[in-house]
Amino acid sequence: QVSSDGGATFSNLANGGVYTGVATVSLNLSNVPASLDGTLYQCVISSPCGTALTTNSAVLTVEASPQITQQPSDQTWCSGQTLVFSGTAIGSGLTYQWQLSANGGTTFSNISNNATYSGTATSTLTITGSTATYVGYVYQLLITGCGTTVTSIPAEIISGGSISISQQPQPLTVCQGDAATMSITASGGTSYQWQVDGGSGFINVNDNNGYSGSQTVTLSLIGAATSVNGLVYQCLVSGGCSGNVISVSAVLTVNPNTGITQQAQNQTICAGQNATFTIAAGGSGLTYQWQISTDGGTTYTNLSNTPPFSGVTTTSLLLTNPSSTFDSNLFRCLVSGTCGSAQTSNFRTLTITSLPVVQTQPLDQSACVGTTLVFSATISGNPAMQWQVSTDGGTTFSNVNNGGIYSGATTSQLTISSVDFSINSSVYQLTASACGTTVTSNPATLEVVPLPTVQITNVPPPVCPGEDVTLAVSVQHAVSIRWQMNTTGTWTDLINSSTFSGTDQPVLTISAVPSVLQNALFRCVVTGACLPDAISEDVLLYLNGIPVLTSQPVSQVACSGGTVSFPLGVLGDGISYEWQLKQEDGSYAAIEPGGFYSGVNTATLLVEGVNEVDGVTIRCLLEGCGDAILSDTFNITIYQNDPVYIPSAFSPDGDPNNERFQVFTAGEPKLDATIFNRWGEQVYHWTAKEDGWDGTFNGALVQEGIFMYRIVVTTACERRTSQGSITVFR
Repeated sequence: QVSSDGGATFSNLANGGVYTGVATVSLNLSNVPASLDGTLYQCVISSPCGTALTTNSAVLTVEASPQITQQPSDQTWCSGQTLVFSGTAIGSGLTYQWQLSANGGTTFSNISNNATYSGTATSTLTITGSTATYVGYVYQLLITGCGTTVTSIPAEIISGGSISISQQPQPLTVCQGDAATMSITASGGTSYQWQVDGGSGFINVNDNNGYSGSQTVTLSLIGAATSVNGLVYQCLVSGGCSGNVISVSAVLTVNPNTGITQQAQNQTICAGQNATFTIAAGGSGLTYQWQISTDGGTTYTNLSNTPPFSGVTTTSLLLTNPSSTFDSNLFRCLVSGTCGSAQTSNFRTLTITSLPVVQTQPLDQSACVGTTLVFSATISGNPAMQWQVSTDGGTTFSNVNNGGIYSGATTSQLTISSVDFSINSSVYQLTASACGTTVTSNPATLEVVPLPTVQITNVPPPVCPGEDVTLAVSVQHAVSIRWQMNTTGTWTDLINSSTFSGTDQPVLTISAVPSVLQNALFRCVVTGACLPDAISEDVLLYLNGIPVLTSQPVSQVACSGGTVSFPLGVLGDGISYEWQLKQEDGSYAAIEPGGFYSGVNTATLLVEGVNEVDGVTIRCLLEGCGDAILSDTFNITIYQNDPVYIPSAFSPDGDPNNERFQVFTAGEPKLDATIFNRWGEQVYHWTAKEDGWDGTFNGALVQEGIFMYRIVVTTACERRTSQGSITVFR
């Protein structure tokens, strides 16, 4: 098993990869990677008998092969100086061995510590008291670890002398983004270090941020940025016997690429005025050439300093009193420089404005509510325009702003959307300003035509066939009126006939209404000057019929507190009902709604079961088309709930008094009475009111004591259940 979390958890291994023998007494790992360093292993031993055993864990340490991180470098021999060669490496359990070649690096042999050499088995070899004969000796370092030996590059002892610079770094000028190089030629030195001064003193240059060769005779900078413009460079040469030597300094100049930093602006002038287009640009060695386009920007041609143009090769192009032929021409500038590609400015427009003159006046407009209209005027030149509105008949005007119903408030066309009647009679005019002059158009009036309206003013009541009836509407803003009828689901226009008259008037008359118009729908359609048409609400024509009684009310018995209904069977439409109560003098009077009666004007009368209606006589008067008819009379009888008395004791002792336990109540109710003893046994049961319990059980008199009873009394109006106890005395 293996654990990669310090032994917190272990998982079973499988053969494969670096592992073999995972189910044997020996676990083998081949070509062990460094990633397994610190991994723990244990073995679980199990057999058919007993409990599995787990060994102690063991740690695998993976030592890295040696890798040289810093090579030894050549050393300069100067008389009396100590020479030091060194190299560094990473790895585990490293050992070192310095070797010498006296034949220019052809063959090497190990060296050991003596009077001249020390540190021969370390990473640093020190040579003390060397002579001129050591010049040309070559040394290398063998580093061994984890069964592997690596060899450094060879380093030589070279003869030292005075450092002499024969070619100094030269000042350099490059364009932004170009490569820059500075070089030096020197003798007598073994190492070089380029340095840079940005104003705070010289510091060493490293091979990063675009630099390379910072420790060689040539320093290179890839893609010089303007941020390094003006930096000063020098080279420190070392390794000579007479000390270090610093070259002269050289300045790096980085010229920026050509670029336009500020664009010109559109120019609007009045006839007779001057116009100037100005740009700003960055770069070096800049030249300028202004160009003109007279075809809307399709082609451009170079300008020359001829009237009205001047400054055509400068940052500012001047047009002196240009003629109107230059109106709407486009201008741009081509900027070239020493560095980068030529740049072209954005084109700009010259607008030459003449004094404004109203050429076409706005006209009065008429528009329907909800539509869109346009007031339009034509004014010469290129003036600033502003529509104005007056709501007091043209006495005062205020500026129109875009938004809501208005758009184009500062153009030659003012659009008004979704016209509302509230702006009826508004007056509009257009003002135009240019070159210090403002002109105003003639006023134009807006007439808003309202939509037609219609409202029903007369809805006829139900009528009998053959009678006349009228329907009426009130209308506004009407051009024409049409009455329509719907009897089949489709609306059709009515025309004047023997039945209909006024079909195109506010009042429609239907003469001698035929019965086929029962439930016909009518409406009025009003057409105005503006769409849509106005349509009235639908009116239903209802015809009454002749009442025919198909069933009569009958007398009924009602329980006190209940409700009884008396329905009529009636044929005929539009029938009116009046239920009547017989008075003491034999006459009949209409029953008023409320109190004990409801539905007094319907085909069904509802009566509450109270004593006040006991014995009353009622009938119904029905009216429709033709003669009125009367229903049969009927009576109401109210049953009362009779009281029930149940004694609490009796004495069946043979004397004539109180011999039976009985239930006392009026009327002839149904009775269901049962006596139980204390153990719940049924002792006696009877159902006749005149019957009762004689105090016996199974033919024998019971002992004195308390017995239970359950008595149900059912009448025509209620079912009353009583439960309690009865005491038997002797």
